[in-house]
Amino acid sequence: MLNNRRLTRRSAFAEDYDPMSGLANLVDVILVFACGLMIAIVTFWNVDLSKVQDIIDESELKEVTDVEQAIENGDISETLQNQGTAYKDPETGKIYIVMPEE
Repeated sequence: MLNNRRLTRRSAFAEDYDPMSGLANLVDVILVFACGLMIAIVTFWNVDLSKVQDIIDESELKEVTDVEQAIENGDISETLQNQGTAYKDPETGKIYIVMPEE
């Protein structure tokens, strides 16, 4: 009877073991290490972050719903140059660009 009482007490206070909790903690440690490493590199090499700027100004963006019509109207081709057509080989995963004839 004493052994039964001990077993019920232990099972009442026993917590479920989650094997993924250690992995979640490991991911947190990796993220903290990566952020610390980036900060250390920036401070060690004296990187000037004031020169960082956006390349594309959001006021210059246009929403395009029909790409073919935008190309025919010249909305896209004014600033962009055709560099060829890209084809992807599904077997190798390589992308081939065929240049247009002039």
